[in-house]
Amino acid sequence: MSKTKVWIIGAKGRLGSTISDALDRMAYNVLTSDMDVDITDMDSVTAFMDMSHPAVVINCAGYNTHNWLEEDMVKAFRVNAIGARNVASASRKVGAKLIHMSTDDVFDGQGNEPLNEFDTATPDTIFGKSKLAGENFVREFCSRHIIIRSSWIFGEGSPYLETI
Repeated sequence: MSKTKVWIIGAKGRLGSTISDALDRMAYNVLTSDMDVDITDMDSVTAFMDMSHPAVVINCAGYNTHNWLEEDMVKAFRVNAIGARNVASASRKVGAKLIHMSTDDVFDGQGNEPLNEFDTATPDTIFGKSKLAGENFVREFCSRHIIIRSSWIFGEGSPYLETI
């Protein structure tokens, strides 16, 4: 019996490396990429996808260094929106399921009521706006998708515990 191929994009990042380490190599054929596959370049994504034909794609890639992000809007949208579009389109082409990592920053943080996935996203930062654009591309280009909106990501090298 062949193992399910899972492609983890952004595998050197905090989340991608944690997911990669957690997957059972006996059950899954784990393919990883980071900067070696430029998700902002459709030809690069398509070439990798055509070569590997993963059944599942986990997109952990993102431009998320907040203090640089607001100053580099073009790069934020290239990675978080156009990159997501390219991955979604290529996933659809090979019939892969796409798990796309997003953020709770698609909401502006105003209000006192808990939010859910049906609430209208109203980002007020470049990061949130670029991630929301990526979510919209994923919805539009790949019908077999899951979008996960996480807040704090913590793990190896994370400042989360020190921050709180």
